Amino acid sequence: MHAEDAYLFRHALLRDAAYDLHLPTSRSQLHELAFYLIEEAFGGKPPEPMPLDSEGPVATVRHPADAVADELVRHIRVAIGSADADRPVLHKRLALYLRRAAEHAERNYLHAAAAKHWTEYAHASTGAVHGEALRRAASVLMDDDRDQEADLLLQQALLSHQQTGSTRLAAMALDSQAALYRRRGQPESAEKAHLQSLSMHRAVHNRKGESIALSGLALTYRERGLHMQAEESMNAALQIAVELGDPELEGTVLGNIAASCENTGDTDRAIRMHMQSLAIFRATDQRYYEALVLGNLAVAYQNTGQFELAEEAYREALQIDREIGNRRHAASVLGNLAGICHARGHIGETVSLCEQALATHRELGNRVFEGVVLGNLASVYQETGRLHEAEKCFRDSLEIHRSVSNRRSEGVVLGNLAGLLNERGRAEDARSTFIQAIEIHRQIRNRRFEGLHLCDFSVCLLALEEREAAKRAWCEGADMLRELGMLHDLDQKRSAMYRACTGAGLFPFDQPNS
Repeated sequence: MHAEDAYLFRHALLRDAAYDLHLPTSRSQLHELAFYLIEEAFGGKPPEPMPLDSEGPVATVRHPADAVADELVRHIRVAIGSADADRPVLHKRLALYLRRAAEHAERNYLHAAAAKHWTEYAHASTGAVHGEALRRAASVLMDDDRDQEADLLLQQALLSHQQTGSTRLAAMALDSQAALYRRRGQPESAEKAHLQSLSMHRAVHNRKGESIALSGLALTYRERGLHMQAEESMNAALQIAVELGDPELEGTVLGNIAASCENTGDTDRAIRMHMQSLAIFRATDQRYYEALVLGNLAVAYQNTGQFELAEEAYREALQIDREIGNRRHAASVLGNLAGICHARGHIGETVSLCEQALATHRELGNRVFEGVVLGNLASVYQETGRLHEAEKCFRDSLEIHRSVSNRRSEGVVLGNLAGLLNERGRAEDARSTFIQAIEIHRQIRNRRFEGLHLCDFSVCLLALEEREAAKRAWCEGADMLRELGMLHDLDQKRSAMYRACTGAGLFPFDQPNS
């Protein structure tokens, strides 16, 4: 052992021993003293924020003490826990700093810490504030892809609001619950929750809440194939946002319109809506949302084969994410940027970007996107002939998506794994895996990947000499891709189909003689 290491080791032991020599009351006093000294060093006691159940804006004005709020909470807890008498002043300070610690963690994209502090703040609160704090904890858990925990907290929040009679906050909790249903591929349940929340928002004249509910309802209608109802709801949501003069709400609704347009193949309109949303967030200097919209715009460009524009948007989003410290979104952008490099044949850079994204997602505990990047890396391995490694990555990805109930990504990975199994000569295994994937796509109405995997399925069926079934799968998938405007992807699938038909001694399925 080096001398300095030995000194540090003994020093830590001496420190802990000295600390343990203090009686509980003495320790309590020391922690209370430490709390007041730290608070004073960071600008003194911050002002009380607006209560969470206020009808107006409740954003907390930042204060230097926010940076050490977590440390202050730790000292207060020990001071209260070891004290003989009730300490009302310290209990109030605990609630104050729990909320500030939660909001500070949110601003810095520390979702796990934010959820922990919001939950503790809920337990330190009563009435409607208790339920709203639970909803906020659930919201950051959803951002962290911990949907099952979020669901439990939302149920508790709704029960709390029922007991306190807080209609406005209960409606907000229902909107969050509906978003969870959509993520799980349960559009009927999402529709029911949104309709209930919409009625409640209207009953208390909460126009902003009404717009949010209408926007979520429109997304749900799109997923159910109810396009007319979706259009009506989205337009109504946008009209309210414009009337209220709320740029953040308007930009968000425009982004939702863009997403729904992409799902129905109206890519040109989707890009226009993304651009309008982007202009709003740039004009209001909302860098966080600017980066999110740039990332979504890049995906729209990528899906239509406009790789140069996609790369430009991804890199701009990445620069903003790094400036504001949003490592989570930056890692997602890196993973998507890897797809551009992959499409251009830059395999080395693709693997490097995937590995960077994977390391960050694992560090942040972002399981869903860890699974997404593993799936993307598997596709790279497959293309470069590393088939054993590709299958392992696909199966690891699949295990993650199933563990977090991410049905959409589960279907995507199953379909891609099926293609690999067929390539490895395991056509029967591939067939059953394709059937599982396509069933999931249909359940959650993921038409893009349903079309892609139907085309791949046709090649698998040819390997099994099921020629009529293969032709039906091809025609159905190709029609779907054309309807969605995914001509670049269709061209790639057509090349694979031509090779398979030639090998089977058949005319290609899109030729008249077939």
